[in-house]
Amino acid sequence: MKVIVTGASGCLGQYLVKLLIENADEVKEIVAVDARKFCPTIQMNLDLKKFLFVECDIREVSKMEPLFKGVDCVFHTAALVSIGHFPDRAGMKDINENGTRIVVELSRRFNVPYLVYTSTADVMMGRKGNLVNATEALVLPPPDLKFMIHPYALTKFMAENIALSADGLTLNDGKRVLRTLSLRPATLYGEGDRHFVVNTMLQAKASGGVLNRMGPSSAKFAAVYVGNAAWAHIVAMRALMQRPGEVAGEAYVITDDTKPQNIFDFLTPFYTARGFTVSDRSVPYCIVILFAFVFQCFVWLLSWVWKWKSAPIPPVNELRYCGHTYTFNISKARERLGYAPLFSFDDGLRNSIQFYSDVKI
Repeated sequence: MKVIVTGASGCLGQYLVKLLIENADEVKEIVAVDARKFCPTIQMNLDLKKFLFVECDIREVSKMEPLFKGVDCVFHTAALVSIGHFPDRAGMKDINENGTRIVVELSRRFNVPYLVYTSTADVMMGRKGNLVNATEALVLPPPDLKFMIHPYALTKFMAENIALSADGLTLNDGKRVLRTLSLRPATLYGEGDRHFVVNTMLQAKASGGVLNRMGPSSAKFAAVYVGNAAWAHIVAMRALMQRPGEVAGEAYVITDDTKPQNIFDFLTPFYTARGFTVSDRSVPYCIVILFAFVFQCFVWLLSWVWKWKSAPIPPVNELRYCGHTYTFNISKARERLGYAPLFSFDDGLRNSIQFYSDVKI
């Protein structure tokens, strides 16, 4: 069996490659694709299976075409994550949406029967209210498509629709159809993370190694260890191949045994290992939002002459994580895909602490 992993150099992609090598005996050949060099932050033995890494952008069709020949399943994890005051809107639309169209079309053209798309739980988060034990069936995208992490979540939502709409599409051989599904991991943490914990550490570093608490202590959020998110992709592939009529064309939220907790309590062990500190005193949420709004207006006005891309205070929509609860129910993934975490919380925490203790920031 031959598979392709797009976005293989990313946090999730590299762990997926590792588990395909170590925990998927049916996979004999792996083609890894990314616009960045493949420099994994985790140990893996690439000699155990036939492995090929190709450094190219998924939008480079001429380079991608030969890679799809003889492929049985595509894991499409590649995406551009751009947040902050000046997100790359055009880049995300092109890579996340148009890139997914290209992957779907190449799968159809080269008779690839299975595609597992990596979405995000952010596509379920609007700008108002909490999500408590949320499910795929009960939580719909906001009617105005204004997501909390906008426009990243919008492009991922549109790309997810592209992938799921392709389910049942007749392949080029005219005999088979493409079966697809989408996974929506909660916030990822662990080896290779370049966005979540690392971004907060960058802010703390600019403040002398201290991260200030903000918002109510009752606000909780769900996260998932990257190893378990990667494992969910292999479980999804197997379910898609064995029971396509039951699982295809659907989206599935993915978390693990990481206990939903206040974001600052969650970050504390990683900060302690790094020699940083999470403050004990919390700044009231309303004051934080008000100050962030004023600062955001200042940054916007300043952008007429200079874009302050490394502004120390995130935009208001990103700070909403600190003041609201976002937790999920993964019964659908457990019951229909057969998903269960591969790594215990203690194992994921230990691996993550080791990574964050000396990650370059």
